[in-house]
Amino acid sequence: MNSVPKIKAIFYIVIVPLLIGSVIFTLLAGSLGLIKIPFLKITDHNEQIEELNKQILSYEDTIESLRKVIENQKNEIAKIKQDYIKKEQELLNREKELKEFQLQLEAWEENIKSEQQRLENLAKNFSQMRAKDAAAILTHMPDEEIIKILKFMTSQKVSEILSALDSQRAAALILRMM
Repeated sequence: MNSVPKIKAIFYIVIVPLLIGSVIFTLLAGSLGLIKIPFLKITDHNEQIEELNKQILSYEDTIESLRKVIENQKNEIAKIKQDYIKKEQELLNREKELKEFQLQLEAWEENIKSEQQRLENLAKNFSQMRAKDAAAILTHMPDEEIIKILKFMTSQKVSEILSALDSQRAAALILRMM
């Protein structure tokens, strides 16, 4: 039984260290690239670094082109803002002009109403007069004014007044009223 402990001793003292040393040597030689070990993959870091540098350059180019796009868009936005401000000012000016025009229109409407009221009152007054007296007064007025007044009178009263006027003046008024 003495032979078993000797074999054990040889195994532990000689074979195990040889196995451990050969594994360590194989791993070191494989990592240094001296021998190829199928399960130990050695990568060339230079190729990876070169590939990463290419990607970085590509990303930098992309970033630069995107910066240019952003700058162009900022310029377009600034131009659009300026156009918007200009159009807004034009719109405000037009609104102001429209309000002024509306006030002017209201003033004209008021003038027209007062003129119409004046003509109606004159027509009423002339209608209440005898035709001969109304004709005597109307002869001293311009034709345009007479026509305006006659428009607010009944056709019966207009006929009476025109017959009381000078025939040439009456004919001229009738032609202008048509």
